[in-house]
Amino acid sequence: MSSEPLAEFFATHQRLRDCLKIARRAIEAGSIELLEATAFIGESKEQAEKWIDEARQGAEDLAIVALWAWFERYLIEYAQARAGAVANERPVPFTEQLSAKFGMEIERWRLDDLLDLFKPLVDVDQIGIAKQIKHYRDWVAHRNPKRLPPALTEPRTAYSVLAAIIDAIDRSK
Repeated sequence: MSSEPLAEFFATHQRLRDCLKIARRAIEAGSIELLEATAFIGESKEQAEKWIDEARQGAEDLAIVALWAWFERYLIEYAQARAGAVANERPVPFTEQLSAKFGMEIERWRLDDLLDLFKPLVDVDQIGIAKQIKHYRDWVAHRNPKRLPPALTEPRTAYSVLAAIIDAIDRSK
């Protein structure tokens, strides 16, 4: 697996942002024919613009969740593959069980701990930024009203950092 799925998703996200820009322009221009069969018909310009702003922020937040999901899966699969490599070492019955146990348990690891495993392969500052992205992703996914949101993370930054980490790991193979 490479950073290609991240790139494909990010390109889709950028096209979605462009669609929202077009919708805003249609509303600003009062292009009723472009707004037919949408929730915008009959709404005030202010309400429609508010909905577009909310949709844009929602798309930004969901992009962070999706980018993180692909990144997390990459890290887990990479670690599982490396653990699988020891399964045929001697003594085989032990290393097979060790590999299987690791493969199952890694799914339950704290992601901060998993990220720390990659410090020898990746710039430590990038690992720190990835942890900040994860904290924002967690806030988006869970929205605990008792907690303030962490520093806002935008999809372009998340994509750049996560793809750079994947590329660094791939180069180390």
